[in-house]
This record gives sequence, C-alpha cells and structure tokens, in this order.
Amino acid sequence: MAESRGRVEDRQLRAAYRHIYTNGTSFIRPEKFQRTLTTHDLKVEPKAANVAGLQLADLLAYPVKRACLAECGRLSVKPGTFGARVVQCVQDRFNRRLGTGEVKGYGMIWLPVSKKSVDPAWEKAIEGMKPIRIIPRKERGHP
Repeated sequence: MAESRGRVEDRQLRAAYRHIYTNGTSFIRPEKFQRTLTTHDLKVEPKAANVAGLQLADLLAYPVKRACLAECGRLSVKPGTFGARVVQCVQDRFNRRLGTGEVKGYGMIWLPVSKKSVDPAWEKAIEGMKPIRIIPRKERGHP
C-alpha cells in the first residue's frame, strides 16, 4: 500500500510496482517478489484516509533515508536523536555481504547503478511518462 501523490505519480508508482513484481530487479528474481508480496497490484490510498501503517512507515523511513544519504555523502546533516535511534534499531535488518558484513552495495544500493544496468523493459514501462518533481512541504503551504 502507498499514499497517493497525484494521478500521474500514482500511475508511475503502480507501473514500477507491476514491473518489479513481474520482472524482478537486477538483484532479486521476480519469484521472490511474487512469494513475498500479497498482490500484483499496488493499493494507493489518499492521505486523507490517514492509514496508520502508512503514517508509521513515513515516521520510520524518513530518518533511515537521511542516514543513508549522509553515509553516502549526499547529505551533510546526520539524523537527530530520534532518527539516530530509528537507524540503530533497523540497521541489523540491512542486507549484508556474506563473509564481510558490508552493507554498501548489498543493503544500500543507489539505482540505477549505471545506464547499462537499466532494464529495457523498465524503460518501456515508463516511456512517455513525465518525470515527477517532489514539491517541498513549504511550497505546498505546509509548515
């Protein structure tokens, strides 16, 4: 389940979900997604539905994303106290390379790795779709 962002963005997200469900990724075979995910179609709910699970996911995912960006040098600010605690709680769940326990390249991967690694079927699935721009909360009138 995901939170709606707009008609075009929702369509892009559903296409991406279907593609991964059907084709997998460069790292994970489609059968694993099909065994793990409960449906081949992504449910999208409006923010007004205030789904508790989505609120919790936002609360936990944001600090982890910021920590990953900071670790890779894409963000200069480390997470605050709450964010650091969230990261501490979930870091054992990151995929790791067998033998070395390394996370980078295994549990923390920035995609696409290279232009050559982009799946042509994925390119076809998103063909003609406009890139999305994420509008900061301040620009949307939120504090």
